[in-house]
Amino acid sequence: MTTNIQTRIDQVIHCNNQLQSFLNMVKFYELSKRINYKEKYQNEIDLIAIKQLSNTIEVLQQGEDSVDQIESEKKKIIESIEKTLKSVELIYQECIKNREYIMNTKIEMINALKEREESQHNYIIAEMEKKLNEEKFKYESIKKQNEIKIEKTKKKIEENKKKNRDNTISLYEHPTLIFKENNKLKKIEENILRQPFDISIDEDNTIPLSTDSMSHGDIKKLIQEKISSWTSFSFKQVIFNSDQNEWIKGSCVFNEKVLNHNNLAFIITDTNKNKFGGFIYQSVSMEESYISDPQAFLFTIQINNKIEFNKFDITNQQYAFYLTGPKTKRLFTFGFGGYDLTVMKKGEEGSKCHQRTYQYNGHSLCGSDHFTPQHIEVWQFS
Repeated sequence: MTTNIQTRIDQVIHCNNQLQSFLNMVKFYELSKRINYKEKYQNEIDLIAIKQLSNTIEVLQQGEDSVDQIESEKKKIIESIEKTLKSVELIYQECIKNREYIMNTKIEMINALKEREESQHNYIIAEMEKKLNEEKFKYESIKKQNEIKIEKTKKKIEENKKKNRDNTISLYEHPTLIFKENNKLKKIEENILRQPFDISIDEDNTIPLSTDSMSHGDIKKLIQEKISSWTSFSFKQVIFNSDQNEWIKGSCVFNEKVLNHNNLAFIITDTNKNKFGGFIYQSVSMEESYISDPQAFLFTIQINNKIEFNKFDITNQQYAFYLTGPKTKRLFTFGFGGYDLTVMKKGEEGSKCHQRTYQYNGHSLCGSDHFTPQHIEVWQFS
């Protein structure tokens, strides 16, 4: 029995050894099989590895390119920021300059307003003084005219007295006649003395007083005084008189008299006995060319046989006065295009006055748009 057991044990051990050998063979077979598989697909494995390596290298290269691109973008951003900072700095400096300019402008405006207020104040005072002088001149003019009338009346009284004496009218022979005559003269004198209080003067310097009772010398003196009050100059001389000097087409006399003279008053009397004209401060230096004068003005003296002083300032100084040549029909012009005042030469038609360059203020310069000059004088003031 012991032998059988031993035999069984040996058989089991042998089987175990056989099984182990088989297992080893299987392992070897499997290992060989794996080795052969690896050798068979080694090339594919190598290609895959190479491809993966290439992809890896490409990815790394792309990463380096991305890094370079990022660095370039970073550099551009930094440059843009620097430019922006410079622009901001320039804008800041410009703002400082603008602030200084605004402050300076504000100061200048304040000073200008102060000067304007002072100028307006001075202008108001000057206008008040001007009005006062004009009223004074009106009063003096009326006073002088009344004094002239009184003197004429006194002369008339003396003449009548002399006439009565020459006719040997005795107080005892004609007492009633003499008494009536004296009373009549006394009433005339009293009416004349009361006349200044009855005379009204309107705002445009009109003195509604007939010039029939005034002599030519009285009127001339009155005009000279008025022009002097307008210009602050005094009458100097008459440089042209149409009664004594030629003013027909082709004559050079008028131009020779007027050229190279300043402070000239051109006084026109038309066939309706209206008196008007213009004044130029600047020297008449040439023919056939406009003379610029910011202070030139037109004026009226006598309208419808009544003293009527009006002054019209210029609105465009470039066209103040124009002296024509000897061969033309026109004598001279005030204003652009001959609209304001054009005086034709003796015997020529076309003299006219129509507001354009000078401000008429609704007044008529010569009574209508056209007129015929009868007498012309040019006075110089200094």
